[in-house]
Amino acid sequence: MLTASRGSRGRYPGLDQRQVPLAAAIPALLVILVVAAFWPSFGGDYVSWDDFNNFTKNTMWQGLGWVNLRWMFTTELMGHYHPGTWLSFGLQYVLFGGGPLPGHVINVLLHALNGVLLFLVFRKVLSLACFDVADGGGGVRLAWCAGLGAALFAVHPLRVESVAWITERRDVLSTAFLLGAVLTYFCSAVSGQVRLGSRGWYWATVGLMLLSCLCKAWGMSFFAVLLVLDAYPLRRVPAWSRGGLRAVARLIVEKTPMILIGLVTAAVASHAQAGTDATWTLSEWTITQRLVQACYGLWFYVLQTIMPHGHAALYQLDEGLDPLSPRYLIAYVFVASLIGVFAWSWRNRPGVAAAIAVYVIEVSPVLGLNQSGVQMVADRYSYLSTMPFAALVAGGMLVLLKRDSFATLRTAAAIAGLVVLVLSVLTYAQCTVWQTTRTLWEHAASVSPTSQVLYSYATTVEPTDRQFANELFRRAAEQEPPDGRALYQYAISEQSMGREEHAGALFLEATKYMKMAYMAHQNLGIMYYKHGMRGDAIRHYELAIRDVERPGQKRPSGGPYMVMALAMLDRGDRAAAVAHLRKALTHADTRADAASKLKELGEAP
Repeated sequence: MLTASRGSRGRYPGLDQRQVPLAAAIPALLVILVVAAFWPSFGGDYVSWDDFNNFTKNTMWQGLGWVNLRWMFTTELMGHYHPGTWLSFGLQYVLFGGGPLPGHVINVLLHALNGVLLFLVFRKVLSLACFDVADGGGGVRLAWCAGLGAALFAVHPLRVESVAWITERRDVLSTAFLLGAVLTYFCSAVSGQVRLGSRGWYWATVGLMLLSCLCKAWGMSFFAVLLVLDAYPLRRVPAWSRGGLRAVARLIVEKTPMILIGLVTAAVASHAQAGTDATWTLSEWTITQRLVQACYGLWFYVLQTIMPHGHAALYQLDEGLDPLSPRYLIAYVFVASLIGVFAWSWRNRPGVAAAIAVYVIEVSPVLGLNQSGVQMVADRYSYLSTMPFAALVAGGMLVLLKRDSFATLRTAAAIAGLVVLVLSVLTYAQCTVWQTTRTLWEHAASVSPTSQVLYSYATTVEPTDRQFANELFRRAAEQEPPDGRALYQYAISEQSMGREEHAGALFLEATKYMKMAYMAHQNLGIMYYKHGMRGDAIRHYELAIRDVERPGQKRPSGGPYMVMALAMLDRGDRAAAVAHLRKALTHADTRADAASKLKELGEAP
């Protein structure tokens, strides 16, 4: 245990009370480090990875009028409910106007704030974890070690996606509220006692958790994190006994408001995701595949924290997943080892056990057990969950320095400084990747050339280089297992280049794999109709309509009804045409065209 007394100038060689002001400068140093590491973000544009749908095609975030506010608190745009984050964008627009620069600046500053808050959390945790110092726990070494842990987190390249991507404002904003909630909880709880010391600080914690959940749903499990902190380092959980069980029950009851907030948040988030076609059913992504994905995720974030490399905007789901492939076998070994370390450290190294528990709690919601989207893992999912690793480094450094050796201190400081520098350089480089849509997908294609990545890269370059885009679509379509959307886009590309026979074969193949197979059937029918193959065209129109009307179709369209109506008119079957036009009226994408055609036919819309 580290001990010190005021004025013990000779106690720590090279660290006397004249250096105490340096500890107070740590927050400023953290801000400088973050701004320097993320500097390229300030020159970034919106990127076609949700930014366009959120900010360039959508204007409802531009202001804080009643219409804007109502939209912010009711929308589930892109499958997310986060009115707090939309409010921040609305305020940003009111104060600084449109464009990507204000969004990037605020994201970076919020991340810098999180670095400072994390420093305060680490300093408190280290102080509670028997690393107490006689001068109130504010010893210089403790502060510097807490600052090191915060710096390692803040400038790590895994943070780039959450900071440089304007859409992910929800990550940095919700985390700021959660870190604030941890600090207020430390103020409300009394170390070593079950009772609360301050109800005011407790309700501040509840309020901050609620604000966090309004910015992003991942704060739903925060109450479980606080239960871990109750056990260590607060030591509010007595030894296991009848009295100890009663104390645990009391601590759980104490978290009731936060448990309720978490349950409501989880339900709202699930409803928002269900409204998109991004959610995978158990028939599409089996329980076995989800468990393998979860094991891989637990391993991936630890590996990338220790050895950051190959960062990409999208790590696509391995739809041809082989549970016995080497990368998954390594993940199983890691998870088994993690369980073993947790079991051993429960009594021997409670700090390690607490860190593992918090990591698993925070990463669990994004491990794919309720899969949504095409990502296997994502850098942004590490933002909250990997903080405990930085805390372990801070604690380990403090243990190392208690030998009071100036040589040890100097060596440790040099190594720590080098690591922070290397991480900052990697982060700086990764920020340049997120500057434009083209640089984003060009880089992703170089490190993770999966079908969705190649597809996104192709759509980016298509306006300026159709031949290169066609090649990228071809590569995307030839992935195994086949990707329906890539096949469909490759077919359109081939058709635009005059290779219609090949395009027809690709459209037909795409119908086997697309969630919206009606699009391929409809295009194939139009192609047949143009070449006089009316019977084949109508057959594919019928298949398109059947797909639009099938249960579970999350993106129905009126397009198949419109083309069928035109075909019926051409055949002279006015009644059938009108019937299909009336069905087209019920779909937003064809309502105007259907109404116009009905009026042309002398029918009331």
